[in-house]
Amino acid sequence: MQGFLLILPFFLPPRSSFLTLKLFIYLAFGFIQQALIRLKVEKCIEEGQKYFVATSDDLQGLVAEGKTVQEAIEIAENVAKILLDLEKENNHDIQFQGLPPQFEYPLIMEV
Repeated sequence: MQGFLLILPFFLPPRSSFLTLKLFIYLAFGFIQQALIRLKVEKCIEEGQKYFVATSDDLQGLVAEGKTVQEAIEIAENVAKILLDLEKENNHDIQFQGLPPQFEYPLIMEV
């Protein structure tokens, strides 16, 4: 294993960071799994201010707020990572729906 890790960086692009190396190792050994966490995004207007709130029935405690849909989704992803890490630390086994071979994903664009 140590010999493999010494050779491994030569296969990575020259500007690779330690995080890239760590991610490559995780992917190579199958430590990273993808799960589908469905978000509900609600548009809110309070005192003339528009914002978006993202929640999920798939991951208890996931609540994220952003000025735009994209910002709310980015924050929700960060919150989900934190919640999943906490669940792992507490040795809780969470079952998620795996990534299906086909699914709908909305593309939100300004026009």
